[in-house]
Amino acid sequence: MTWLDDLTLASVIVHVVNGGPSFRGNTAAVYDDGVLLRDVVNLDEDAQVVEAGTRFFLRERIESIQLLPAEAV
Repeated sequence: MTWLDDLTLASVIVHVVNGGPSFRGNTAAVYDDGVLLRDVVNLDEDAQVVEAGTRFFLRERIESIQLLPAEAV
């Protein structure tokens, strides 16, 4: 069991450590060392621009993760 099994296929906001940017995305996969998101949006830049592909966030770089209710996506 991984540290974020409950988040598989959930919409989340990932807050990066040290005041880094926050990202909204859909959880594609969860690993012991991090989380892979698809349909990623950098909320600190332009919340309307969806990045192509996927983005991996290392567990050590994640400050917190917010779960988004289905109706908020």
